Amino acid sequence: GENKPLMGNITPNEALETLAKFEFNMKKAQLDQENLVKAKDALGLDVGATSTAISSCLDELLDLKEVWEVVSKPHETLQEIKDSPWATTVVRKVRSKLDDLLIALRSLPNRIRQYNAYTALYDEIKSYLSGQSSLSDMKTDALKDRHWKTILQKLNIHVSYNELTIGMLWDHGLLDRKK
Repeated sequence: GENKPLMGNITPNEALETLAKFEFNMKKAQLDQENLVKAKDALGLDVGATSTAISSCLDELLDLKEVWEVVSKPHETLQEIKDSPWATTVVRKVRSKLDDLLIALRSLPNRIRQYNAYTALYDEIKSYLSGQSSLSDMKTDALKDRHWKTILQKLNIHVSYNELTIGMLWDHGLLDRKK
């Protein structure tokens, strides 16, 4: 149970890789079970009630796989935003892209929206939107190189201003610190 890629603390690619391994093993187990039933039948042994546990697990796995495939595109888009260089960032455009992502996520069917992979991504985007004013405040010509040196030190970011990305600011707690 604890290896199930349910949470949003892993990337869609990691989740889909894990699910592919599980799927392979489950299909193999299902085939083994079918062969066992055929062998028992051929030997005239009582086959008994066949379990549907494996196919139930496979159904759940396929549902999970669908969820991760669906959230992988918005996750990718969010990653592109996070990888944007801060020096050339236009905060208004970031807000617009985040709004578009939320609209896209809200339009997904309920069966997708009930999973943690969805809610974690949704909540992450909401938190970035709620910190937009902090982002706007940081995007001012009044902040000089010396100010940025201090800000980056306080946020524990060890790159030059030109290498700084939006994601680094978000991931290092910019939104947790109000002025």
